[in-house]
Amino acid sequence: MTTAGRIISFIDGQFAREVAFLAELVKCPSDNPPGDCAPHAERARRLLEGLGFEVEAHDVPQAAVHAAGMKSVTNLIVRHRFGGGPTVALNAHGDVVPPGLGWRHDPYGAIVEEGPGGPRMYGRGVAVSKSDFATYAFALLALRDAAASGAGITGTVELHFTYDEEAGGEIVGAVRFPVANPDFSAFVQRAKDLNPEAIFIFVPGGVQPSAIGKALAERGIDAKKTKVLGMGELTEDEARKTMGDASLGILTVYHYDHNHQSALNREFVKAFNAEYGGRNPNIYSIGGYDGMHLIYEVLKKTGGNADAEALVAAAKGMAWESPRGPISIDPETRDIVQTVYIRRVDKVGGQLLNVEFDKIENVKDPFKARMKK
Repeated sequence: MTTAGRIISFIDGQFAREVAFLAELVKCPSDNPPGDCAPHAERARRLLEGLGFEVEAHDVPQAAVHAAGMKSVTNLIVRHRFGGGPTVALNAHGDVVPPGLGWRHDPYGAIVEEGPGGPRMYGRGVAVSKSDFATYAFALLALRDAAASGAGITGTVELHFTYDEEAGGEIVGAVRFPVANPDFSAFVQRAKDLNPEAIFIFVPGGVQPSAIGKALAERGIDAKKTKVLGMGELTEDEARKTMGDASLGILTVYHYDHNHQSALNREFVKAFNAEYGGRNPNIYSIGGYDGMHLIYEVLKKTGGNADAEALVAAAKGMAWESPRGPISIDPETRDIVQTVYIRRVDKVGGQLLNVEFDKIENVKDPFKARMKK
């Protein structure tokens, strides 16, 4: 058997043991905040020693821990020297963000449930990054097994397990408000009173962005002093008009804005303005445009066959240049793949506009992307 074959065989044979190892890590909370992570490090140390590893435990001084907004941190190192050669260090973090709402299973239960793609474990850290504790540890076990059988493995492997990935900030408050709320003044004032470094705002489209924009302006939230972050709805045309210069500097993320700088979009905006009395297109307009484009193209592809299965099959993998930028249809999930733009409200030619300064290309629905794995 080749060395690679032996390693793969070892991993396959140890899979149940690896799953049990991961489950024990998931069952020990290590939410950050609040960042009381030393108990999880102690459990990880005992589990690693149970696999036969020597584990170094390094307690981080309390002053440094508190400065990061945490309560306790112990970092772990496992070292194994096979012989002369380079050192490869694998790093993973054991702290996780708090679970939030919407879980079907206990986020610390490590429940394994059968699904369409096979068994799946549910819990905080199963995907990132307690899973790396398990995969790294069992990969090193496999290398040790291969070396013991005579494989010529050299160098050193180190496993570095830390607890500060989710550090770096503190949520100083959260304000909930009615979904259909016409007046945000009291809620914005409460946020301002906390004197935060940043405020993240999520409101649905429609009348809400203008209403909250009005409150931000009236309550004197200065985006140059307190970062205001949100989804694209927050700085749509009407909301910016309501806020005036108070909107300058607000950062948002969205997949379309009429100020997107491309030749195709400028042509689209010009035609839309002419058709609708100077009104600018928005995400709903571009959604309609691309939806009709897709229907037209798939009907061409099927030769006019409007059977549902034929249309869906024809749409899979289709790609085109939209006024929003390049988009395609994921052939596996049948969902859209598109560019998401990061924008800042700036004044351009006397107008308050969403100005793109960065982008993330080929963005897929993250939930559906995970379901394929």
